[in-house]
Amino acid sequence: MFTEFAGVHPSDAHRFPGSNKTLPSMKITETPLGVTDEETANMDHRFPSGSCAIGGDSRERARFALSVASRASMWVLACAGAWIVTAPVAPLALAVAAEAGAPASAATNGEATPTLTAQTLEARLAALPAGPDKDAVMLGYHLSVDTPHYAQGHVPGGAISCASCHIGAGTTPHASPWYGMTGVTPAYTARSATVESLAQRINNCFRRSENGTPLALDSAEINGFLAYMTFVSQGVPSGAFGPGRGMGKIANVAKMTPDPVQGKAIFGARCASCHGADGQGVQSGGHYVFPPLWGDASFNIGASMARIGTAAAFIKHNMPLGNPNLSDQDALDVAAYVTHQPRPDFPGKENDWPKGGKPVDARY
Repeated sequence: MFTEFAGVHPSDAHRFPGSNKTLPSMKITETPLGVTDEETANMDHRFPSGSCAIGGDSRERARFALSVASRASMWVLACAGAWIVTAPVAPLALAVAAEAGAPASAATNGEATPTLTAQTLEARLAALPAGPDKDAVMLGYHLSVDTPHYAQGHVPGGAISCASCHIGAGTTPHASPWYGMTGVTPAYTARSATVESLAQRINNCFRRSENGTPLALDSAEINGFLAYMTFVSQGVPSGAFGPGRGMGKIANVAKMTPDPVQGKAIFGARCASCHGADGQGVQSGGHYVFPPLWGDASFNIGASMARIGTAAAFIKHNMPLGNPNLSDQDALDVAAYVTHQPRPDFPGKENDWPKGGKPVDARY
């Protein structure tokens, strides 16, 4: 994908495996980008909606995080990094960006419109009758918008919430929305070559996108996630998907060449105001308001957002948050720059795609 790419000094290679990597130049075929294991299923996915908490009680934190999720998400990145190549990158094969993650039946399933949107979410949550069912739904909601606080001990970096990618707490099209997911899982996933439950897919995000540890499958937290995803799926029949599944696509990507040098410049001009000039995010009161895009507290190389295809589609459709207006080329260039910044390794990466089919833009 890139040749000795972007912002990683050789001395850091042992800390951030996969940062300096040469990938083959391959033909790009136009397929939907960002339909990935963690993004379509869960929680990772991420997007970043910049949703970590600020001070105050848990309800204030959750409300603020949801607001941020509607205004400043995760992968619209910041600038920084020396040691970057000076020539444009060869055309990247993004054909596999649609890979596993979408259930195999997705191609034959129609779309259905959910009855709940980001604009009506809080009112609908408030209208739920009090009781154990509402408690479970609310726990799932709070987990999504303030993951470090509500899943303490499982997100060691404390920087990324599910809504950092799943904007609007999983209710925004082309930001890996969660509506419909409960009706299309369990499903086969090529990355693990197994049929995975929705709970297992949620844990994939904890291990990869949160760079953390999985939840117990019988935990209140997992049950909360499942209850909340069922809640936001109202209006979407079992076996169907809502609109804007996954990350969308970039048109004419086959004819495009990602340029990380230009991406760095765009990043500094359009992204650094939220994510910081060094890409390390912005904190307020000890909590992240805008998540880091690389470094120790960011997602690891096993996350789908670490792939240029997924990141480019996400940026195109969601960034700048609230007013996505980057061109296809600009989104691809920013993704080229950000995805090759240093980030944590993913233990167990050698077990991915055991039956083949690993995407060419995988970071390992």
